[in-house]
Amino acid sequence: MINSIFIVGTILLSSPLVVAAQPVSFNPSPDARANQIFSQTCNFLKAQKFFSFDLDITYDNVLNSGQKVQYSAYQIVKVRKPNSLQVDYKGDQRNTRFYYDGKTFTWLNTDDNLYATQPAPATIDDTVALLETQYGITLPLSNLVVSDPCKIIRGNIEHIEYVGSGFVNRTPAHHLFITGKDRDWQLWVREGEKAIPLKIVITYKDQPSQPQYTAIFSNWNSNPTIPKNSFSFVAPPDAGQINFLQIDHTNDLPKK
Repeated sequence: MINSIFIVGTILLSSPLVVAAQPVSFNPSPDARANQIFSQTCNFLKAQKFFSFDLDITYDNVLNSGQKVQYSAYQIVKVRKPNSLQVDYKGDQRNTRFYYDGKTFTWLNTDDNLYATQPAPATIDDTVALLETQYGITLPLSNLVVSDPCKIIRGNIEHIEYVGSGFVNRTPAHHLFITGKDRDWQLWVREGEKAIPLKIVITYKDQPSQPQYTAIFSNWNSNPTIPKNSFSFVAPPDAGQINFLQIDHTNDLPKK
């Protein structure tokens, strides 16, 4: 066993802006329509209990000069609510796998063949919150896998606007622009009965140079074939176990 510290940072976000072309002429209230499509998307995500999807990701890394360098990643997500999650992430800056089976969570660095594991709460919601507050780890777009995917974003929304009808990888999509307090979102939602998200662009207005994060969704599957043991971690041969470094919240406590 290797006695060392495992530190995982939050991923910074981003990508180029795509503007949909054709305005919708038959809708007298674009904001009302935008809110309706957004709500339909939230309801679709909330209704998903056992599902999987892929993400093609690009994001900006802001240099000290203020210039932005773009990186890419690919992510496969498998979810069984309320207590199973598996994330396979391959990118320019890291290659990792995350496992959660309702009892423990494990983060595996596949480049170095090192892993760290900890006891976990009984739900995905509580585990995602624990990762962020105790370990400073944010799974990319983790709000999509919790019980109420739009709960956090709703509290930050100031305005939703319908941009028009556009395309994502040649698929017709509604294009929404969402203004938030510290970030803006652009969301493309597939046209049709199921309001499946196809693409999201997040602009971090509160950060220098306003970096962006872009994710294009594919392979949505609401009834995937996933063996139950896929969510439980089995250490690879010769893998070394290391420790998570918890965040010290001592300075956050009120002074006596």
